[in-house]
Amino acid sequence: MNEKNKQIMEEKRKLKDLVNVLDEKQKEQVELSKKHDEYLKTKARRESKEETLGEIEKKIGEADEKEKAVKSLKEEIEKLEKETTDYESLRNEGESLREKMQNAIHMEREKTLFVEQKNRAETEYKKSMGELLERLQMLEDRAKNLTTDIDKDKAFSLLRTEGGLKERINRIEKEMGWKLEEKIEQEIIREKNDAEKEIENVSMNVKKINADSFLKSEIQKQTETVKNDLERNKKGYKEKIVEIDNLIKQKQKSIDETGFDEKKKKRLSELRILISGKQEMKEKLDLKRKEFQKIGDVSHLIENLKKQKKENEEALKEKEIHLKETEPFETKYQKIEEEIKTIGEKRNQEDRIVVSLERDIENLKNEITELEGIKKEIKEAEKKCNELRKTSEITTILKENIFHKKGIVMYAINKLLPHLETEASKNLSELTDSRFNNVKIETYEENKKYGVKINVVGPDNTWHDVQEFSGGERTQINAALRFAIAKELSSLPQVGKTYGRMKTLFIDEGDLGSLDTEVSRELFVKKLFDMGKFFEKIILITHL
Repeated sequence: MNEKNKQIMEEKRKLKDLVNVLDEKQKEQVELSKKHDEYLKTKARRESKEETLGEIEKKIGEADEKEKAVKSLKEEIEKLEKETTDYESLRNEGESLREKMQNAIHMEREKTLFVEQKNRAETEYKKSMGELLERLQMLEDRAKNLTTDIDKDKAFSLLRTEGGLKERINRIEKEMGWKLEEKIEQEIIREKNDAEKEIENVSMNVKKINADSFLKSEIQKQTETVKNDLERNKKGYKEKIVEIDNLIKQKQKSIDETGFDEKKKKRLSELRILISGKQEMKEKLDLKRKEFQKIGDVSHLIENLKKQKKENEEALKEKEIHLKETEPFETKYQKIEEEIKTIGEKRNQEDRIVVSLERDIENLKNEITELEGIKKEIKEAEKKCNELRKTSEITTILKENIFHKKGIVMYAINKLLPHLETEASKNLSELTDSRFNNVKIETYEENKKYGVKINVVGPDNTWHDVQEFSGGERTQINAALRFAIAKELSSLPQVGKTYGRMKTLFIDEGDLGSLDTEVSRELFVKKLFDMGKFFEKIILITHL
């Protein structure tokens, strides 16, 4: 308490000294404030003039560039006007030739259609004639293979003749039974002999009649039809070809009359190139003219800007002189202002200290008695509270993490997982040449069952379940986890004679064959040798 009283007296003395110094500085500042205001106004005017002068110089530079551009534009415009003088005449010539070309192309297409029509007619004619000739040959072959040369009409004629002769012989035989004159009887006998000879010849031909006789007639009929078709086809084809040839000649004559020959075609190609170039020049000329009109005459502008520049330079020089005259006063003003600010801060600080000390003294007076009385009780309560807090934390851990089904196992796993994740990530990076380097191991509870879920960051920088990777990649992830667990087990301390540091590492089903590349197998073997730092022996059981 005595110390606080001494301290507050000292602080009040300091505060009084600061107030006196502050009053003196403020009086001095008031005396310099007029010069300060004058300096600020002059400085602002100088900065304004400098800014204006900078803008004028910028405009002069832009105007100079424009003047150069105007000169260049005039030269370009004159050159382009000279080069595009014949543009219209060339364009008219090109239009005329293009119209002739279009007419020639149109008629050439029509001519091509007639030629195609002629080719189609020829193809159809050859096809039709081929089919008819093939049909005729087939009929002739069939006729050659017939077993008789008697056709249907001849067969009917022979049969009628045979029947007539038989009736005649029967009639003669009846007449021979009659009583006739000898002369008549001899004549009847002679008629009978003639009839018998004739029927003998007819009967020989009748024996030749069979089923082919009727087929022969049909074949002869079809053969005649095919021959007629051949003749009609030939005649029709010739007439059609003559007609188409006349049309082709007419179109060729029309094409020739257009006057669009190879020379004109070559000239049109030349004109296209010329007109295209001239068109580009015309467009460029229009742009240059617009650009020239937009820029306009800048000589008057440059003269005016130079005059403004001179006036501003003179005004700026006056401001610089005035600033140099008032600068010492401004320096002194700034120094005093800084001192006033510093003293004011110190005064405020001292005010706060004095007020704080006065409040502290008052509070100390009220609290000393109370604090001394309950000091012992507070210490005892704090001790008891700390003991209860520790007990509560232990109880919570035991309840939530250990005293439930598989609680102790999961508690131990959760303690080991962070280190296993780090070690497995490092191992996977070494086994995959840094292609995969981040492993996350999480415990989970599902349907009152507990387990561990393994995720790995893939090439797309997103987490993937281990089952999503290829067989070789899963082998590498599996090896990374095995090596991490083995290293963790090798670091366990010796506990009596039962539990102690592992000296031999067995790796069962280390299937190197499932690794995708030779590089991955080499990295696996290298990591296997690195594990020799933690084990005296490493035994690899594989099915290669």
